[in-house]
Amino acid sequence: MSYKRIVFGFLIGLSGLMFVSCSNSTGLEDPDGLRERIGNLKGVTVVELVPYYDFDREFLMEIEQPVDHQDSSAGTFTQRAYLLHNNESGPMVLASGGFSAASDDLHEMTVALNANQISVTHRYFSGAVPGTEDYQYLTMEQAAGDYHRIVELFKEIYPVPKGIFDKAG
Repeated sequence: MSYKRIVFGFLIGLSGLMFVSCSNSTGLEDPDGLRERIGNLKGVTVVELVPYYDFDREFLMEIEQPVDHQDSSAGTFTQRAYLLHNNESGPMVLASGGFSAASDDLHEMTVALNANQISVTHRYFSGAVPGTEDYQYLTMEQAAGDYHRIVELFKEIYPVPKGIFDKAG
């Protein structure tokens, strides 16, 4: 296990302890069950943060991803992501964080649409490094698979409005 993963795990644990110890005084309860529903998504761990911007809620997530979307025997890695949440019926912007995703990474389209936003670190960059140095899986196809999996997971919470992808005519 790498030094970075140990430190990140420690920080997540510490954040969790701080959250548990002060959740009643900071108002970070889970009144609508959103944090619990996110945590129940397959392969997702979640910690609620105090929103950096004017969003109702903010979450730091680690999402388990296959190293190879075509071959599950290649193993998995965790991919860091942040969710900025206003409401479940609003639009969602999925933003690639490139080298890393950050809680203060607000995208123009999110503001323009008054949308929710998920910012994701690209695979093999900070917060999304597989345990192997095998770069054969650092491809656009694999990255697209990562994003597709995230979209499919979060459709359970943020449904696509009916008719939005219907063909005209």
